[in-house]
Amino acid sequence: MSGLFGKSTLCNFRKWWLVYAVILFLVYMAFFDKNNFIARVKYQNEIDFLKEQKKTYIERINRDSLIIESMKHDVREIEKTAREKYGMKSPNEDIYIIIKENDGK
Repeated sequence: MSGLFGKSTLCNFRKWWLVYAVILFLVYMAFFDKNNFIARVKYQNEIDFLKEQKKTYIERINRDSLIIESMKHDVREIEKTAREKYGMKSPNEDIYIIIKENDGK
């Protein structure tokens, strides 16, 4: 008896049912699950991006910590930062800001 549901097909299915189940499970996990392969790649890219940001912020924190530490011990450093970064001045002085314009614009 051969055919679609013949004895040999049924016997063959019984022999390989575990392989079919594993393949079906892998296909489901790879494409249809909420943690599928595409989502995992996106998550890994996001993790790499966040690690780079973390590295950048740690470097910035270390640099700023050194500046703060130098300001604690040197009054001239505080004055330099106030003048350069915040445009502050002493009460008895004038500040002139020179703006350079590009010739092409």
